[in-house]
Amino acid sequence: MVNRILVGAVGAAMLSPLAQGQTLFHADFEGMTLGAPPPQLANQTHPAWIDLNLTATVEDSSTVTAPTLLTGQFCRLDGDAGEAPDMGFDRGVSWSSGLVEMSVDVLFESLGQYHIYLREGSAVGGAAERVFDLVTATDGSGAIETLAHGSGDSIFTPFSYAAGELINYRAVFDLDADTVDIWANGAQLADDVEILDDASIGLFIIGFEFAGFTGDGPIGVMQYDNLVVRRVPTPGTLALFAASALVLGRRRR
Repeated sequence: MVNRILVGAVGAAMLSPLAQGQTLFHADFEGMTLGAPPPQLANQTHPAWIDLNLTATVEDSSTVTAPTLLTGQFCRLDGDAGEAPDMGFDRGVSWSSGLVEMSVDVLFESLGQYHIYLREGSAVGGAAERVFDLVTATDGSGAIETLAHGSGDSIFTPFSYAAGELINYRAVFDLDADTVDIWANGAQLADDVEILDDASIGLFIIGFEFAGFTGDGPIGVMQYDNLVVRRVPTPGTLALFAASALVLGRRRR
């Protein structure tokens, strides 16, 4: 009986919202009108704004004949060459310490010069600093660029991709150490790569440019879905919850 109480107490503590992490955004585009832009509501599931140069529509496998994410509804993006259009997510909350995880499913409908970046900022045209850029080329290669803290020098992490391939990109930002770990479909691409000093996640801009840095590449179309940004409990926090659960178990005994 005591063992069951202890296990239940530990399980309850580990499943609590704080132990599991606080979710800032979870955009899966379900329930939105097909063929229309995602409503701009600035909440947990909707963007705060969409740049006029970005064509963003909610689609599913019934409305798109190209390869799709096959996860229900998703956001399909197109844009003007060289315009670097943006989509902003902003709930008025920003985290500048601890561990923050960002995960997103992406599919490029064709090989092209895509450029996806994450910047600190909260308004179109406002001051913002890059946290990282994901840049692809027409030969199926790509690189993730981050800016080293202190020097501001670029650090490039290479990767490869294929047209029509579903890719889950996952990044865990250590906002105390100013580093990031990055995975693609579970394979780690980067370990403790430096990012900007005092980076924050929350008031952020995701940019989608469809012709690379120079604006002379082919225009592409991409899809993305399941954008999740959440705080990750640190090992010390989990240990504290486990210890609290044990104390709770002893008191109940």
